[in-house]
Amino acid sequence: MRVVSIILLTLTTILSCNKKTDKSVNDSMVIDSLPIEFQHSEEAKKQIDSLNSWLYEDEVDKMGDSIYYAQLKSAENLNLDFPYENSYASLNIRNKQGKNDVIFSVTEGQIKGYVYDGGTARIRFDNEKPFNIGYVGSSDGSSEVIFLQTPNKIIDKLKKSKRMVIEVEFYNNGNKQIEFNTEGLVWKH
Repeated sequence: MRVVSIILLTLTTILSCNKKTDKSVNDSMVIDSLPIEFQHSEEAKKQIDSLNSWLYEDEVDKMGDSIYYAQLKSAENLNLDFPYENSYASLNIRNKQGKNDVIFSVTEGQIKGYVYDGGTARIRFDNEKPFNIGYVGSSDGSSEVIFLQTPNKIIDKLKKSKRMVIEVEFYNNGNKQIEFNTEGLVWKH
């Protein structure tokens, strides 16, 4: 039991460090960092599965405003061309000053139409018919981040769905379909 506790503490430390510093860690890197006898155990599989579940965080900024976050990592890597081949996507929900945002981001890569004029993505929830949704870029001009329009509609669908696929166009990589295992979202903001 003590060995399992030490291993879980090690895994938690790795994931905590990743959250604040290096976004490029992937499931195989976490597994490889565990002792060999733990890598294929049922407990390890449960811990790795939790990497693909919603993570929640809240903070109070320097102005005293509460900010709430929910984040979900994509089910697989994006497989973009060099130099972005190890990129993965995140779906983020943020509530700041009572306003919800749904943010799609990638660790590396360039989302087409991210600057000013925005673009259109396609989304599909579970077995529903896909639909188009507009997006705009971030105010700092980051090529890895877009804000989806009608965030409250998307959040309502996320709460009820088990799976979401979003199709986004990437510069020199064409359209990519990214899957998220969305089951279990708890969002009250």
